[in-house]
Amino acid sequence: MGSIEQKEKKILMVLLLFMVYLLTESYHGFPMLYGFIIAPFIMYFPGIDVGESEDLKQINYSVMLFMTACMTIGNVAAYVEIGPFISAMLLPYLQNTSINGFFALIWIIIAFLNLLMTPMAEFAALGAPIAQLCVDLGINPYPMIYTFIQGGATVIFPYEYTMGLVAFSFGIIKMKDFVKVMIVKNIICFVFLMTAGITYWKLIGLL
Repeated sequence: MGSIEQKEKKILMVLLLFMVYLLTESYHGFPMLYGFIIAPFIMYFPGIDVGESEDLKQINYSVMLFMTACMTIGNVAAYVEIGPFISAMLLPYLQNTSINGFFALIWIIIAFLNLLMTPMAEFAALGAPIAQLCVDLGINPYPMIYTFIQGGATVIFPYEYTMGLVAFSFGIIKMKDFVKVMIVKNIICFVFLMTAGITYWKLIGLL
């Protein structure tokens, strides 16, 4: 591979400093995000000169703006307090269903809300109310949490999931192909949950 060039030594030094910053986050108290922002900028500092102006010209800013806009959907939904509104509207229906119907509705509701919110926003908004409802109805919350997670992983369009968004933004996968694959995957997951999943929970005493 040849000898290490001067630029490579500078990059290695920046990476080492970056790793030290991440590993000592509990001591200095600054968010780790700052390290991801500052480290690339250091490459352009005088005396470092690893980055070049041509690199900045090649950045696809439209992709970055598109990804940022999609990822703020959940933040906006949480800010306008859509979670309590959805909870108040849906919880009365969940109270009057069978065990199978209860978990099916949880999965469907969370999967649908992926169109409007991020999974973390859904957990923050609906996790506690639904868990409390499980306790009130005498249902073990653990299967509900698993169902909640599975529903949160149920996506149809790329913008609902970070990695799918990245792949679509860079043209790695076409929209129609992504939708086809995800629909098949979602059907398989739902059928498995309603059959093997609930049966297993009953066998081990969770339900």
